[in-house]
Amino acid sequence: MVAFGGWLVCVLSLCIAASYCLGEEISVELTVSHEFRAPDGFTRRVVTVNGMFPADPIRVKQWDELVVRVRNKFASDTTTIHFHGINMNGTPFMDGVPYISQCPFGPEGFTYKFTVKEHPGTYFWHGHQSETRVDGLAGAIIVDPPQKDLGLFGDNRTDIPSEIDGEHTILLTDWYHDDSENIVVGLESNPFIWAGDPQSILYNGVGSFNCSEAILTPSRCNQTNGGIPVFEVEKGKTYLLRLISAGSLDWLSFGIDGHEVTLVQADGHPIKPVNVTTVEMNLGQRYDVILEADQPEGNYWINTVTRFRKEVSGLAILRYKGATEEMPKNDVPVFDFDFDPSEIRSRSKLPEDMKQHKKEFKLSANQKWVDGHLVWPVNNIPFALPEGGTPLIYHAFYDKLGEIDRNKTQFFEVNAGDVVDLVIENLPASNNVVEQHAWHLHGYHFYVLGRGPGKFNRTKHADLLNLVDPPLRDTATVFPNGTMLAAYEEEDLNKPSGWTLLRFLGGNPGVWPMHCHMAWHAAMRMQVLFIDKEGIPKPPQDLPECGKMEEWEKQYN
Repeated sequence: MVAFGGWLVCVLSLCIAASYCLGEEISVELTVSHEFRAPDGFTRRVVTVNGMFPADPIRVKQWDELVVRVRNKFASDTTTIHFHGINMNGTPFMDGVPYISQCPFGPEGFTYKFTVKEHPGTYFWHGHQSETRVDGLAGAIIVDPPQKDLGLFGDNRTDIPSEIDGEHTILLTDWYHDDSENIVVGLESNPFIWAGDPQSILYNGVGSFNCSEAILTPSRCNQTNGGIPVFEVEKGKTYLLRLISAGSLDWLSFGIDGHEVTLVQADGHPIKPVNVTTVEMNLGQRYDVILEADQPEGNYWINTVTRFRKEVSGLAILRYKGATEEMPKNDVPVFDFDFDPSEIRSRSKLPEDMKQHKKEFKLSANQKWVDGHLVWPVNNIPFALPEGGTPLIYHAFYDKLGEIDRNKTQFFEVNAGDVVDLVIENLPASNNVVEQHAWHLHGYHFYVLGRGPGKFNRTKHADLLNLVDPPLRDTATVFPNGTMLAAYEEEDLNKPSGWTLLRFLGGNPGVWPMHCHMAWHAAMRMQVLFIDKEGIPKPPQDLPECGKMEEWEKQYN
């Protein structure tokens, strides 16, 4: 519990005294299917959820029990759902990772059931079988405080408004005109076929693409489809924007012409407020930001652009109530960096018993060719699941981890009470370019203690570590050259390597992946596992079956 910066301990005490933990049961049904849509004007196969693209947000209160019934209407594909940022403490079989926490399921469907214990804020869910989130299998999860009198995020903080006049949840996606299945086939092929850059940016499933650029398939593009989304505000009022980077490849920079916003939460955890003109987001990250509608009534461009690769821009409009329904008269804004996310600070102090680590693991990611295939191995091991198709959590539960070839399925063991340091280094790709990576850890939140250039040296880099108020997150970036500004401003593409140091507390029994949240890097096997073995609960009876699940259960019983 200390891994939550003391916050969960405090809330649990309040919970016992005031019965905050007696949440409701919230039931949601998600019917997933394939349809042809034109989100940005270009028609392609997408995933719809209950006929929507993307899905409507799921809204719960902290301590509610969430029941999600998934109906799989795909013609032939199996699927799973992962709840990004939800640690699944006590329910590790609900993490939704195929062949790690469960078997994928087909038309029989599956029901996820778990208690939402996370800090109030913005989370999201997405498909985890292959890379289907790229095709639209995703949606927001909004966690409200258990009671309204606890403030906007349940912690009665006084450095932000306790109430707001309205909110907008914005799911941002870098969008491809090819579907993920075709792209992954290319990544796994010999010769290798790279995914390339996305074609547009979508806001809640809507964007705009110039059909004159659809040279090979002009008949599939219609400029009247798609569009420029509009978000309405009223002058003099205060709004909460819930920003979610749910895409596939690119870092996104979100800005509104003529307006600053205030960052107040990152990945569902409180941070010291920071006023910025752009919100800089890596894949899988979320920011809760405050917007004051304090400008003259009118229409203002929202511009979201990709960073670090070929620039792709996506436009939306912030429209004040009463303004004429027209395009903004100003030029589309071009935003410079005014804040490095590396400087984000938590509102809570690092707990004393988290200031010294007990275990250290190093993850070095580089690109190489293996048997004619280009992969992203970690510590020179491209991740592969064991043969046989039995979910890895069953290997842990039935004490069969010794049967796993750790030179193929790389995992690290942690125990309750272990203060674990993760040193993540990014090494050059096959073209000698050092890329940035978005590392997401299932099952835990971690403190981002520091970043720097080159390879990590604990003595040399001691002054780069924040052991006072590091942010608590579930997705973190490893930059070339150490920090975002250094990585972006360096003109030489052959930037030096960089490192990021993360720290988390063991004690969430389960099998938890850590992988790059860039869809194409994950498909190229950039993943490891953390196994918190002691105390894994008995597997539920209603899980889909595969591999040796039935055989091992009979042996166990």
